[in-house]
Amino acid sequence: MTLAALPTPRGIAFTHRGNYAGQEKERPVIDVEFAAVDDHGVLLGSYTTGVLVDSGARTTLLSLEAAVELGMDLSEGRYPKEHIGGIVPGASLWVAFALVKVNLCGRWLDIPVAFHLHPIRVSHLLGREGVFDQVEVCFRHVERAIYAA
Repeated sequence: MTLAALPTPRGIAFTHRGNYAGQEKERPVIDVEFAAVDDHGVLLGSYTTGVLVDSGARTTLLSLEAAVELGMDLSEGRYPKEHIGGIVPGASLWVAFALVKVNLCGRWLDIPVAFHLHPIRVSHLLGREGVFDQVEVCFRHVERAIYAA
């Protein structure tokens, strides 16, 4: 891996939200907009939420509430479902996978998302898949910002 300057980066301010395992920790959380469209490109819904930019997570994870706001019926057979691990130690989550749009740095990207299928609180994560291969990302914790191009 080589280190190179980002071409005309755009800063995205982040907050340090959340209490993780009983400890207040600084985490890069940014607000982003997600959108879902049908097979004809018609908007089903949009959802803006804070997501933890998690370079260690392969896939973006959103809640069942997010799917509802996006106008997606995950009970349909068109969304593959499986258990995934790595989120909660020693446990797995039952999720449905779908391709959705995310607005990052002023452009819309199509990314795969795993939606947690139980109506319990899950932290929204922005993973690498579909994001880090289309957007170059640099974390600047001192400035509480993420630079992306």
